[in-house]
Amino acid sequence: MICEEYIYGNKVSVPLIGTGKNVIALGSIEFRQDNGKFFPIYSTETKYYTGCETLFFDGSERAKKIMIDSALKIYEALGCRDFGRANYRVRGDEAFFSITYTKRTWFI
Repeated sequence: MICEEYIYGNKVSVPLIGTGKNVIALGSIEFRQDNGKFFPIYSTETKYYTGCETLFFDGSERAKKIMIDSALKIYEALGCRDFGRANYRVRGDEAFFSITYTKRTWFI
C-alpha cells in the first residue's frame, strides 16, 4: 500500500503523440463536473456516471506552457513512443504537480 499526500487542485491532462524528437503535445485538457466545479477525487465512477465535462484548460498561457514543456521532457526522458499522457493537479497559476504519467504499453 502507498499512502501519499492528497494534492488539491484541478485535474488537467496533456496528451502527447510521436516518437523521439518528433513529439507534439495536443494541448491541455481539464476535467470538471457538469456544474463547473472540479473533482476533488477523479475516478472512473465520477468520469462516467456523475456528469463530467472535458474542456480545453482555460488557465493562463504560463500555466499551459509549464505543463506542456514538462510533459514533453518527461515523455522523452522515459523513452516513450507513439502516444502518452501526463496528468497534473493545478492550483491557480503558481502550483503544478505532475501526478501520473501514462505511456503506450499494449501495442507493438
